[in-house]
Amino acid sequence: MKALFWKDVRINRLPLIAGLISLVAPYVLVALVPNAGSPTSFWPRVLMSGGSLGFAGFYISMALLGGNVFAAERADRSAEFLAYLPPSKRQILISKGILLFGMATIIIGWNLTAIGVGIFLKSDMEWAGRFYEFLWTLGAVGAFGIAAAGTGWCASSMLSSNGGPVGLGLLVPVVIAIGISVSNMLMGVPSDAWFPQTIWAACSLVGVALFIVGCVYYLRRVEP
Repeated sequence: MKALFWKDVRINRLPLIAGLISLVAPYVLVALVPNAGSPTSFWPRVLMSGGSLGFAGFYISMALLGGNVFAAERADRSAEFLAYLPPSKRQILISKGILLFGMATIIIGWNLTAIGVGIFLKSDMEWAGRFYEFLWTLGAVGAFGIAAAGTGWCASSMLSSNGGPVGLGLLVPVVIAIGISVSNMLMGVPSDAWFPQTIWAACSLVGVALFIVGCVYYLRRVEP
């Protein structure tokens, strides 16, 4: 299992590097933006804004990794090689799942920790009181990552190129959000009424469903 995992790390090194960059880049960008506030507000601003922006990086990273995880193996010609080795498809699937969920956990945990520290340093009770509402917004953006990962994972399990799966991973969450916005507009529902919660539910459901479909397809797929 360890050998399988490190093989997946090697094959998916570019998406993983992009994910690691997304852990740092948002905070650097926010730090470089001039701030008219007091010097004591610098770190709370960097941590809170950088952590929020980091969830956009989570969405992109999950689309890249989910769309690459199977297709890159076929492009590397290691899929056919693995078919002749002792590891079962279930073990291969578990290895790839650990890689995907591990990266997702690191990115989410890192950004949530940064936001929490920023709130603590800010010591703004009024802002802290709105944290529940803010958390739903973050959850909606994070759900983009879930939908992107599930879509990319499913498409990657079926295709040999990673371009299509990555593109679908980036596109599907946006299509879901646009569909919900249009539906709210047609039904006369205010745009801010349960919008983050609806996005979270819809994207999470689509992402999990497509992840399961991708797993089933991969287990039944016969490599050429």
